[in-house]
Amino acid sequence: MSATLGGLIKDFRMQKNISQLEVAFALGWSEASRLSRIEQGLTKKPARETIDKLIHALNLDRFEKGQLLLAGGYLPTREELDSLSQEAQSLLDNWSYPAYLLDFCWRLISWNKPAARIYGLDSKAEKFIKENLPWAPGLVFDPNFFQNKYLKNRDEIKVWHEVLMGKLVRFKYLNRSRTGEKWYQELISRMMKNKLFSEFWQKAHLTSVETGMINYERKSLVDWQNVDKRFNFHIFRSQLLQDARFEINYHVPGDQETLHFFSKTENS
Repeated sequence: MSATLGGLIKDFRMQKNISQLEVAFALGWSEASRLSRIEQGLTKKPARETIDKLIHALNLDRFEKGQLLLAGGYLPTREELDSLSQEAQSLLDNWSYPAYLLDFCWRLISWNKPAARIYGLDSKAEKFIKENLPWAPGLVFDPNFFQNKYLKNRDEIKVWHEVLMGKLVRFKYLNRSRTGEKWYQELISRMMKNKLFSEFWQKAHLTSVETGMINYERKSLVDWQNVDKRFNFHIFRSQLLQDARFEINYHVPGDQETLHFFSKTENS
């Protein structure tokens, strides 16, 4: 199946045995040349309103709709964010360990109680995040973020830097077709004010991506209630079937101490 917006529109249209002219008429167009140019990628990205009409005309199901919106790089609306967040909350809450929801541009959307516990997301932080939807990796570049502030030695700082580089390489790889998008340019421009981000961004394009590991990460996290304590996790990323523009980051304990602590917390 095609990965481009136009190619995916064509794939869905042909799968459903609908002609270009039928779709054009459904959109209120008098002929099919405009749709043909969209499918061939010969025109600028259609407005979201046009894509919504196309989705209706092609009678796409929810999964197909998410695929198409992701291929086109259409940011979720606030209404979509709120609806998906509520729906995904049960998936988060049914996970015994930290888990959080991101959209494809890695804005932090929602999380469960263990994630709030490990990342120090108190009521004040929750209010800020819900209102501002910060870019999640932006937090890990902030030297004042407590997960960075309490790193104890060079080895921990080295691992932190390796994690940062991995996040940037993955972000650039997954968004390699979206560098012309307004949200992308504004985000990178804003983050370039961070000295560490600027340094690593310049290096990231020289680093190869291990595609087999792109949805996996191992991380050691500071306990915000005891900054000398560390929890070790394997982190797996899973795209939501409801909408491909979203993913859940599931944490799995990486050692017995971490497993015991969160199992005890879950049962208390």
